[in-house]
Amino acid sequence: MLLAEGLLFGSNQFVGHWFTPIIWTGYILFADALVFKLKGRSLVMTERLEFVIIVLVSIGGWWLCEFYNAPRFWKSDLELWWHYHNLEPNLFLRRVGYDWAFATIFPLLFLTAEVFATTVFKQKGRGLVVKLSKPALIALVLLAQLAQSRRWFGRRPGWHR
Repeated sequence: MLLAEGLLFGSNQFVGHWFTPIIWTGYILFADALVFKLKGRSLVMTERLEFVIIVLVSIGGWWLCEFYNAPRFWKSDLELWWHYHNLEPNLFLRRVGYDWAFATIFPLLFLTAEVFATTVFKQKGRGLVVKLSKPALIALVLLAQLAQSRRWFGRRPGWHR
């Protein structure tokens, strides 16, 4: 990660163009090595099948988010609060870049949680457990569906106008 930062500040075009997936891949390898050192097991070192599944779900999940957000890009009167800059003109390479970047998201979240669980939040005994009744869980799911359906079919937050 430090090498990528140095190359970026040195105006290396390759690193500048692919910086996000490069840096997140470096973070995953670093966090995985730390988890392996602390626990003797980790996603990349010992749980490779689980790692591959997480990577594939991460790619699919983030493409789902992209498709969900896509209609905002089709309307020219919308002021977007984010967009991509300096995209790769070659569509095949652009797809490789998207997939590589999307592949890092879920693994880095799980590995970061594992790092925190084995260091900062390591505690003896059992932590706080929250148990919800079945009716409460159903109510939360229905509330989430209602909120989402309002976003799709009804009023939208101000930044979508």
